[in-house]
Amino acid sequence: MEYMEVFAVFRAILGRVYCLVSLCWILHVGSFIHLFAAFFTGIPMMTAIDFQSTLDPKFNPTPTNVTFMRGDLAILSCSVENLGTKYVIWRRTADPNPLSIGNTVFVADDRYHVNYIDYRVQWDLYIKNVSRKDAGLYECQVSSRERNIRRVVFLTVIEPPATSPKPTSKPKILITGSEFVEIGNKIYLMCNATTDDFPNDDLDWFKDGHEIIQNKNDQHITITKFVSLIDKLIYSVLTVNNVKMEDAGKYVCRTSDLHITSTLVNVLSAKSSIIRRSETAETDSTNGYSSAASSLYVLLPLCTIPWTLYILVST
Repeated sequence: MEYMEVFAVFRAILGRVYCLVSLCWILHVGSFIHLFAAFFTGIPMMTAIDFQSTLDPKFNPTPTNVTFMRGDLAILSCSVENLGTKYVIWRRTADPNPLSIGNTVFVADDRYHVNYIDYRVQWDLYIKNVSRKDAGLYECQVSSRERNIRRVVFLTVIEPPATSPKPTSKPKILITGSEFVEIGNKIYLMCNATTDDFPNDDLDWFKDGHEIIQNKNDQHITITKFVSLIDKLIYSVLTVNNVKMEDAGKYVCRTSDLHITSTLVNVLSAKSSIIRRSETAETDSTNGYSSAASSLYVLLPLCTIPWTLYILVST
């Protein structure tokens, strides 16, 4: 029987300790002394709880001047102790209507949100995607008849630093190869394009405005391409076999990002070349004959002078 009585007393003591710790957690450490006195003096527990409501609310130190860039999440902090049964109200100083009461937002703007941090007794006003029109004075107020328990927070919104656009690198594109080709020979043209970051995806060939498409069954035109990721270049070799007169024209090389370069290829006829060479030889022959005749015309009178003098002396 004595064992049961001791157990009952011990159980009652544990129950009171549990209630004491729970209430201290709810009412924070500021009420611990009063609850401890209530436990040992026998003063009713409700009287100790009511004692906290008689304390004046007190603001804890939080920033009163905050700055955020446009588009960021703005956070305005407010921490209040000894709040009791009162509420924390957020409003703009110039607007009598509240933005929030407790954790409830009263504006039709989903950018506003109140975040309550229990262990700090702190009510933070969040403004998502803050803009210049959100700048100004905000008021964290404790609900009371006098409306004199308040903390003012000034919000400044600045523009993000201007970033200049990254200049796009213009590829260096170049064509090298034959400019004069005789009929029956080959045209070799090489186009290469280099960039500062990544090589172009492709190179296309055009002749007189028409795209050149390689036909695997026709070896008259062949196109070979090569890409180097290390050197950041792409090049293409255009070969025209057994050149004809109609292969002459303007050849254009174009990159995949539409940068172009061009060259003009002339096809020479072998017959016309022979005619030009024969005309040149005939001209050289005629010029040689004229030069010899002119020399003879000058020397002939000089040869007759000694004979003329001999005849005059003999007479």
